[in-house]
Order: sequence, then structure tokens, then C-alpha cells
Amino acid sequence: MFLDADDCLYAPNVVKQLSEYIDSNNFDYVISSFVSETEDGKYVLYKNNTVWMHGKIFRTSFIQSENIRYSHTRLNEDHSFNAIVIDNPRSKGTFVDLVSYVWKYNKNSLVRSESFESYTNKEYVKNAIYTLSEFISRGYDKEKTKAILLKYLISFYAYFLKDLESGKDADILDTYLNDVRGFWSSIPESYKDICINDFQQFFYHDETIRDLIRRDYIFEITFSDFLKEAFNFNLLK
Repeated sequence: MFLDADDCLYAPNVVKQLSEYIDSNNFDYVISSFVSETEDGKYVLYKNNTVWMHGKIFRTSFIQSENIRYSHTRLNEDHSFNAIVIDNPRSKGTFVDLVSYVWKYNKNSLVRSESFESYTNKEYVKNAIYTLSEFISRGYDKEKTKAILLKYLISFYAYFLKDLESGKDADILDTYLNDVRGFWSSIPESYKDICINDFQQFFYHDETIRDLIRRDYIFEITFSDFLKEAFNFNLLK
């Protein structure tokens, strides 16, 4: 398990419970729920979350035998590690209805610092490149790999919209688009045969997209135009 220094467990016996569950079922990973503390002292429940490392337990021998490692980044490395484990064709695991972890609010933590927004997108793109390269080099199922690719493209668009909304200047937006182009250029051509129908099953499930829709955000650029702008990809061909 992984526990950040400024967080805590939800209850004293959760490690024992998760350890017994992973052993009795011979799983390679188990994903439980966690709660996130807000600035005003309230808590938000996260169930079936595969992004953060919080509340997860892994079989050490499996991680070692598959040589699964973190990427060399300071941010967003959680989702890469989790994806490489969960989508591994040899892994076996499940979600359990148990709250095991408390993500404490810490105004001095990296993800809540003033500098976080300045490089989180760049680090996210780096981890996207790392994840896809691991999927491809390990020979993971091609359709699963393409699904991860599609989800990343949608997330890139969502974060671009947030940057537009927050008034980021043109240089920052251009830098981000160049990073996204670097991601696209790292993908083998055989994985790029995608069309608009491929995106439909994922688009409205993206958390950032859903948040913008809930707030009646007026989309300043369409997804199709974003893809054209980023790497001259015509979604509607």
C-alpha cells in the first residue's frame, strides 16, 4: 500500500481487512474507497476510483514479477501505475465496498500549492506518453490501449478548456498544445485509426467535461476543432 505522509487511514484495521481480502481471493490488487477532506473540513467520498493511489493494495510479488514502476514525474504518476496494473492481462483484482483512506486537506501539499497549476498539464501529458508506451511495449490488448488513448485525448481537451476559462495567456496554451502534439507523435500509426463513434462511449464520462456541463460552461472550441488545432486530426472525416 501507499500512504502519503500527510494523510491517514480511515480505521486502525483497514490494512488487515484489505490484506485478508487480497490473500483469500488470490488477487493481485484490491481497490477500496477513500474520502477527501475539503478546506472547510467536510469530506467527499470516492468510490471505484482508479486515478489516485489512495485506498489500494497490491500484491508485491506481482508488481515485482511484472516490473511495474512509477514514471519519473512529480505529478499524475498515480494513474499511470494503476492503469498498467489494472489493464495488465495477467492481473486479477476487484473493487471492495470499504472506506480505507483519508486524503487530508493540506494547503502546503504539492497538489494544492500555487505552483501546481503551472505544470500539472505538462506532467499529465508526460504520464500519458509513459502509460501508452508501457501498454504498447508490454503487448496489452490493442482495443484497451486505444481506449486509453481516446480517454487521454478527451482529457487533454477538457484541460485545454479549463485553461481557456481561467484566462491562461497564449504562450501557455501554445506550450500545452505542443506537449499534446508530442504525445500524438509518440503513438504508432496503427493505433490512430479512430473516428467520432469511438469517442462517444467516453466523452461524457470525463469528469472535467461533466463538471463544465454542470456549470453550463459555453464551450469556446469544439472537440473536433481542438483535434485539428493540436495535430491536424480530422475527427469528422
